[in-house]
Amino acid sequence: MQTVYSHGQPRLRPVWGESPQPSSRPPSASPTPATTDLSYLGAQMEDGTWRCTFPSCNSKNSYERVCDLRKHYKRHSRHLFCRHNGCPKSISSGFSSRKDRARHEARHNPTITCEWEGCPRLFSRMDNMRDHYRRVHQKQSRARK
Repeated sequence: MQTVYSHGQPRLRPVWGESPQPSSRPPSASPTPATTDLSYLGAQMEDGTWRCTFPSCNSKNSYERVCDLRKHYKRHSRHLFCRHNGCPKSISSGFSSRKDRARHEARHNPTITCEWEGCPRLFSRMDNMRDHYRRVHQKQSRARK
C-alpha cells in the first residue's frame, strides 16, 4: 500500500500489481483499483501520479486522481458533434466536451448585439463583442479626435 495525498488528505492506494488485501467485506460487482486495467488511459509513475500515454499527447501534466486523467483522456476523442443541420462540424471533426460544443453551437444563433449605436453586428459571446467594440469602434472614435 502507498500513501498518496489528494486535496491535502492522505489516502491509501494499492500499488499496481500488488495483490489486494483480504477484506471482511463481501466481493462486489464493481472493479477495484487492483483489478481494473487503466493502462489504456496512462501510466502510473513511481510517485503514484498518472501520466497520459495517448499517442501524440504533448501534455506534461501528471494527475493524482484517475478521474482527472480520464477527463484529460476524453479530450483526445472528438465524439460530440454540432446539432445544427448543414454545419460541417455536424458530420466531421466534432468536439471533445459538451462545453466546447455549446460554445460552437451558439455561433449559429448569435444574440448579443454590439453596444455601439447603429452597429448591426451580432455575436454569440460577450468577449467577442467587447473585442470587436475595442478594435473597431474605440479605434474609430480615437481617429475622429
